[in-house]
Amino acid sequence: MNIERSQSAKRTFTRSASLLALLCTALVGAAWGQSIPPYVFSGPLLPQILLMPGNSWLKVNTNLYRDVWTPPELEPLHSGNPSTPAKIIQPWSGFAWDSNRGDLLIYGGGHANYPGNDVYRWRSSTLQWERASLFDLRRAIERRRRELRGR
Repeated sequence: MNIERSQSAKRTFTRSASLLALLCTALVGAAWGQSIPPYVFSGPLLPQILLMPGNSWLKVNTNLYRDVWTPPELEPLHSGNPSTPAKIIQPWSGFAWDSNRGDLLIYGGGHANYPGNDVYRWRSSTLQWERASLFDLRRAIERRRRELRGR
């Protein structure tokens, strides 16, 4: 019984500390002329973070990065072979956080690992990945020409 009370007290303390930290952040931001973007309080991410136990990780995406990749038939060719956007998160890539919208952006490619120039976005407002750029139509057309020549 005491163990349950102790764990409950820890969870309550953790939530209270999280809310206090958030409030302090808001006040400090206001003191510097900045405000917390609306997505922080209106989105589904904050409630999940507040329920997290201390020293833990939380998976919050509701779909997978690979679920929104450029369709295979439109992927750029690399030495005549299709290349998946999985290579974007390897060398020659970058991440950016859009603090106005609460979006994580992944971009890259264009070198030896991946010939595309895709941009992908994870939205904290929906907890979902999406493709944020169109495929390169010129590359898709060239790929189709090569396929037709090979037949």
